[in-house]
Amino acid sequence: MFLILLPPLLYETAWKEFWRWRRVITTFAFPIVIVTSCVIALVSHALIPGFTLSLGFLLGGIISPPDAISATTIMRQVNVPKSRIGV
Repeated sequence: MFLILLPPLLYETAWKEFWRWRRVITTFAFPIVIVTSCVIALVSHALIPGFTLSLGFLLGGIISPPDAISATTIMRQVNVPKSRIGV
């Protein structure tokens, strides 16, 4: 039952919430992750001898904040009710 009924229900709910908050997500969450990845890539390339820029971007992608953390932080800054955050 969970494999058949749950994914479509979760997808529909998640899609509605994403579409409702799309502007906040696209203006905050994506740039935060991209900027963090770029800063980590440039700093690691400058500080670690022999560390290529492509490895720096890989490290930046691993270390940059996950989407769940970014979204939760953004939702708290936008004053979304706690029932919407899941906390």
